[in-house]
Amino acid sequence: MIASHDMAIRLAQAVVAQDNFPSADQYEEAVRDAVHAFNDLYGVKAVHSISTVAGQATYTMPADFSRLIQLEKLTNMGNVLVVAEGLIPLDMSAPAEIAMVNGRTLTIYPTPGYSTTRRVWYRAVHALDENDAYPAMEADVASLIHIKAQANAWRIICGHVSRSQGWKYQMGDVMIDKTKVAESLGGWVSALDVEFEKRIARRIGTVGGLA
Repeated sequence: MIASHDMAIRLAQAVVAQDNFPSADQYEEAVRDAVHAFNDLYGVKAVHSISTVAGQATYTMPADFSRLIQLEKLTNMGNVLVVAEGLIPLDMSAPAEIAMVNGRTLTIYPTPGYSTTRRVWYRAVHALDENDAYPAMEADVASLIHIKAQANAWRIICGHVSRSQGWKYQMGDVMIDKTKVAESLGGWVSALDVEFEKRIARRIGTVGGLA
């Protein structure tokens, strides 16, 4: 388990604020955005059991649900459905069953006319729990996400610099030129973004996972 606040503190120590940019809230947002970026590129296969109820079509999936992989198929013998609870007569005129997802809501159509337990395989990602922590996240993943969070924090600083410090000033023979500062920082941001994506590609190749 990794706390989001701890990740934000680590980020603030790595990318020191310039003129109060990023703010405390922006550090937190940079971390959350980095986790979302990781989730977009990497997930794992997980399984969840749902208790279908006769007459109920919709079921709520876990907080870490990202994408449906497969709803467990039920075994039927002719016009009889075979479940753990016994044999259930089937309506042979009913259309083939399909599973649809909207957000974290799974809908089974036609509406089940039976009650049983079914497994759902899905793509799982990192999601905040009620304690503002990522319960399934380990230190190596947090370190990978930290790379993207740094890029996000520097991006905030770049925006501030480009708005407030894109100027030239000359004192005698000395020229102070800050017009290229944001551009230089932008190169550093791009390098961090590339490193983040390379690390994820390497992780998929060695540890495995779902893109």
